[in-house]
Amino acid sequence: MRKMFCDCCGAEVPTTTIPRSSPMGNLDLCPGCTELVAALDFRKTIMSELQSRLAACARSEGAPEGALDGFMPVSPSSVKGRYAPVKRAVLAAMEKKRAEFGLGYWDRLAEAAGVPRSVIDDMIERKHVKEAKWKAVARALGVDWPSEKEDSRR
Repeated sequence: MRKMFCDCCGAEVPTTTIPRSSPMGNLDLCPGCTELVAALDFRKTIMSELQSRLAACARSEGAPEGALDGFMPVSPSSVKGRYAPVKRAVLAAMEKKRAEFGLGYWDRLAEAAGVPRSVIDDMIERKHVKEAKWKAVARALGVDWPSEKEDSRR
Protein backbone atom coordinates (compact mmCIF):
# COMPACT_ATOMS: atom_id res chain seq x y z
CA MET A 1 0.00 0.00 0.00
CA ARG A 2 1.32 3.43 -0.97
CA LYS A 3 1.92 5.95 1.83
CA MET A 4 0.75 9.56 1.42
CA PHE A 5 2.34 12.54 3.14
CA CYS A 6 0.93 16.02 3.76
CA ASP A 7 2.30 18.50 1.23
CA CYS A 8 2.21 21.16 3.93
CA CYS A 9 3.71 19.66 7.09
CA GLY A 10 5.06 16.30 5.89
CA ALA A 11 2.99 14.20 8.29
CA GLU A 12 1.69 10.87 7.07
CA VAL A 13 -1.82 11.20 5.76
CA PRO A 14 -4.23 8.33 6.31
CA THR A 15 -5.48 7.38 2.85
CA THR A 16 -9.05 7.43 4.13
CA THR A 17 -8.81 11.15 4.99
CA ILE A 18 -7.38 12.50 1.74
CA PRO A 19 -9.98 14.90 0.37
CA ARG A 20 -10.62 14.78 -3.35
CA SER A 21 -10.17 18.54 -3.50
CA SER A 22 -8.80 20.95 -0.94
CA PRO A 23 -9.04 24.73 -0.65
CA MET A 24 -5.45 24.80 -1.93
CA GLY A 25 -6.17 22.80 -5.08
CA ASN A 26 -4.67 19.37 -5.70
CA LEU A 27 -2.59 19.11 -2.55
CA ASP A 28 -2.55 16.15 -0.20
CA LEU A 29 -3.23 17.60 3.24
CA CYS A 30 -3.48 15.99 6.65
CA PRO A 31 -6.65 16.73 8.65
CA GLY A 32 -4.85 19.39 10.73
CA CYS A 33 -3.53 21.28 7.71
CA THR A 34 -6.90 20.97 5.98
CA GLU A 35 -8.53 22.76 8.95
CA LEU A 36 -5.81 25.40 9.00
CA VAL A 37 -6.15 26.11 5.28
CA ALA A 38 -9.94 26.33 5.58
CA ALA A 39 -9.59 28.83 8.46
CA LEU A 40 -7.17 31.14 6.62
CA ASP A 41 -8.59 34.21 4.95
CA PHE A 42 -6.62 34.06 1.69
CA ARG A 43 -8.30 37.08 0.15
CA LYS A 44 -7.29 39.31 3.07
CA THR A 45 -3.76 37.90 3.07
CA ILE A 46 -3.33 38.40 -0.67
CA MET A 47 -4.74 41.94 -0.60
CA SER A 48 -2.46 42.85 2.30
CA GLU A 49 0.56 41.52 0.41
CA LEU A 50 -0.44 43.38 -2.76
CA GLN A 51 -0.85 46.63 -0.82
CA SER A 52 2.58 46.32 0.80
CA ARG A 53 4.26 45.49 -2.54
CA LEU A 54 2.52 48.38 -4.27
CA ALA A 55 3.61 50.76 -1.50
CA ALA A 56 7.18 49.44 -1.71
CA CYS A 57 7.16 49.94 -5.47
CA ALA A 58 5.87 53.50 -5.11
CA ARG A 59 8.54 54.30 -2.51
CA SER A 60 11.28 52.91 -4.76
CA GLU A 61 10.08 55.22 -7.52
CA GLY A 62 10.24 58.27 -5.25
CA ALA A 63 6.56 58.63 -4.33
CA PRO A 64 6.07 60.46 -1.03
CA GLU A 65 5.16 58.43 2.06
CA GLY A 66 1.41 57.83 2.19
CA ALA A 67 0.91 58.67 -1.48
CA LEU A 68 -1.17 55.54 -1.99
CA ASP A 69 -3.26 55.84 1.17
CA GLY A 70 -6.90 55.38 0.20
CA PHE A 71 -6.12 55.04 -3.51
CA MET A 72 -8.20 58.16 -4.26
CA PRO A 73 -6.57 59.60 -7.40
CA VAL A 74 -8.33 62.98 -7.36
CA SER A 75 -9.22 65.09 -4.35
CA PRO A 76 -12.88 65.33 -3.28
CA SER A 77 -12.67 69.12 -3.69
CA SER A 78 -12.64 68.57 -7.46
CA VAL A 79 -16.34 67.64 -7.30
CA LYS A 80 -18.50 70.51 -8.49
CA GLY A 81 -22.13 71.13 -9.40
CA ARG A 82 -25.43 70.12 -7.86
CA TYR A 83 -25.13 68.32 -4.51
CA ALA A 84 -21.34 68.85 -4.56
CA PRO A 85 -21.06 69.12 -0.75
CA VAL A 86 -22.97 65.87 -0.29
CA LYS A 87 -20.95 64.14 -3.00
CA ARG A 88 -17.76 65.29 -1.27
CA ALA A 89 -19.08 63.81 1.98
CA VAL A 90 -19.78 60.52 0.15
CA LEU A 91 -16.27 60.48 -1.29
CA ALA A 92 -14.75 61.25 2.11
CA ALA A 93 -16.78 58.41 3.67
CA MET A 94 -15.66 56.09 0.85
CA GLU A 95 -12.02 56.97 1.46
CA LYS A 96 -12.36 56.48 5.23
CA LYS A 97 -14.05 53.07 4.85
CA ARG A 98 -11.53 51.99 2.21
CA ALA A 99 -8.65 52.86 4.52
CA GLU A 100 -10.36 50.93 7.33
CA PHE A 101 -11.37 47.79 5.41
CA GLY A 102 -8.81 47.52 2.60
CA LEU A 103 -8.94 47.14 -1.17
CA GLY A 104 -11.77 44.62 -1.18
CA TYR A 105 -14.10 47.20 0.31
CA TRP A 106 -15.13 48.66 -3.08
CA ASP A 107 -16.79 45.36 -4.06
CA ARG A 108 -18.65 45.17 -0.75
CA LEU A 109 -19.78 48.79 -1.06
CA ALA A 110 -21.08 48.23 -4.59
CA GLU A 111 -23.01 45.19 -3.41
CA ALA A 112 -24.44 47.02 -0.38
CA ALA A 113 -25.49 49.96 -2.56
CA GLY A 114 -26.95 47.73 -5.28
CA VAL A 115 -24.80 49.30 -7.99
CA PRO A 116 -22.22 47.78 -10.34
CA ARG A 117 -18.59 48.02 -9.22
CA SER A 118 -17.92 50.22 -12.26
CA VAL A 119 -20.10 52.94 -10.67
CA ILE A 120 -17.80 53.01 -7.64
CA ASP A 121 -14.79 53.27 -9.97
CA ASP A 122 -16.44 56.13 -11.86
CA MET A 123 -17.08 57.98 -8.59
CA ILE A 124 -13.46 57.54 -7.55
CA GLU A 125 -12.26 58.81 -10.93
CA ARG A 126 -14.75 61.73 -10.78
CA LYS A 127 -16.57 60.63 -13.93
CA HIS A 128 -20.24 61.41 -14.48
CA VAL A 129 -22.48 59.24 -12.30
CA LYS A 130 -26.26 59.56 -12.17
CA GLU A 131 -27.76 61.12 -9.07
CA ALA A 132 -29.70 57.94 -8.21
CA LYS A 133 -26.42 56.02 -8.01
CA TRP A 134 -24.89 58.68 -5.75
CA LYS A 135 -27.95 58.42 -3.50
CA ALA A 136 -27.67 54.62 -3.33
CA VAL A 137 -23.99 54.76 -2.37
CA ALA A 138 -24.66 57.55 0.13
CA ARG A 139 -27.39 55.44 1.73
CA ALA A 140 -25.04 52.42 1.94
CA LEU A 141 -22.41 54.60 3.64
CA GLY A 142 -24.89 56.27 6.01
CA VAL A 143 -24.43 59.72 4.45
CA ASP A 144 -27.60 61.83 4.47
CA TRP A 145 -28.81 62.96 1.06
CA PRO A 146 -30.96 66.11 1.03
CA SER A 147 -34.60 65.66 0.15
CA GLU A 148 -36.14 67.54 -2.77
CA LYS A 149 -37.74 70.00 -0.29
CA GLU A 150 -34.36 70.77 1.30
CA ASP A 151 -32.80 71.17 -2.13
CA SER A 152 -35.43 73.68 -3.30
CA ARG A 153 -34.63 75.93 -0.32
CA ARG A 154 -31.00 76.35 -1.39
